[in-house]
Amino acid sequence: MIVSTTEVARSRAQKRILHCIPSMKGGGAERQLVYLCDRLVRLGWDVEVAMLDLGVNAERLQATGAKIRVLTRRNNYDPMILWQLIRRIKSFQPSVVHTWLPMMDVLGGIAAGLSGTPLVASERNSVLRYRDTWKDKLRAFVISSWADTVVANSHAGKQYMQVQTNGRVPIQVVVNGVPIEEIETIAPAPRNDIGVDSESEIILFAGSFDDEKKNLSVLFRALQLVLEIRPRAVAILCGDGPSRVHWMSWVQQQNWGNRLIFPGYVRHLSSWMKTANVFVFPSTAEGCPNVVLEAMACSCPLVVSDIPAHREILAADCALLIPPERHEALADAIIQTLVDAEAALLRAQIARERVSQWSVDVMACHYHDIYLELLAVK
Repeated sequence: MIVSTTEVARSRAQKRILHCIPSMKGGGAERQLVYLCDRLVRLGWDVEVAMLDLGVNAERLQATGAKIRVLTRRNNYDPMILWQLIRRIKSFQPSVVHTWLPMMDVLGGIAAGLSGTPLVASERNSVLRYRDTWKDKLRAFVISSWADTVVANSHAGKQYMQVQTNGRVPIQVVVNGVPIEEIETIAPAPRNDIGVDSESEIILFAGSFDDEKKNLSVLFRALQLVLEIRPRAVAILCGDGPSRVHWMSWVQQQNWGNRLIFPGYVRHLSSWMKTANVFVFPSTAEGCPNVVLEAMACSCPLVVSDIPAHREILAADCALLIPPERHEALADAIIQTLVDAEAALLRAQIARERVSQWSVDVMACHYHDIYLELLAVK
């Protein structure tokens, strides 16, 4: 069958999507958007991403073939942001607008609603992350009013959004994608590059330095106990955030020398995970944690908080799950992992098999089908 250039152009115009996200910093949502845009471009979508700021993931996003549109503003409450989004929708004429993270769920959602464009909103967290502020209520109102569907990355997020929207919006769950094939090609980081010797027991953490969200007080109290008992243990805490300077200062007061390392944001975290003896993640509330999925793909032994988000992707046979409020239990689990390395590696192998079902291709195909179904209905 011969397909005319007009039909090809019409097909591509129908597969045009505008993603709206605050920035491309080093968070999980930003990384998932990079993976998704890469696959959407391969599937023939014309992809544009509107944002307020660039970030560490912007270069990789540009490499996918997606167009980047940086909006100007005086502050996050500048009404010009909304005006620019509306104007961009009218110019680009996307067949779907997909918003990421609360700020763009509101601004991008209003812009899509006013322009009559099909809207997909995202739910990246769970109920414990929200405090029912006016911002949360505004976001719920916008989504309830204009979203055609919501995609959550966890069942806890789905349940939260069902309550917030009073069941007025369809909600689907798409688990975060893991770049398994890419991770398999990455070699373990040499210990000299990390800053530790060959005899060290490496305890690795990665995440935002946000005390409330990441449960950092429990983490550091647990590490204090572990370092006292395990003289070769070294903790490496990757990431950045508002409390990073505070904890670095606290560590200096403990006179632990180089046994706690703060490298900041690590671009190739998978290589560090493949070298570490244990990955620790004591967060009190998550959606679908990218770093945990990545550690599973790296076959790195896991000690994580026992919360619904972790229970959705893990079980007792592939990780040690600890009550998030108990620093002594967290310390005991870390020490158990270091002492019984054989059992820890067995759990890690089971976790590696489990994560294989959540590849980036599977995730992207779910989104692709959601978009096409929405277009067919419209």
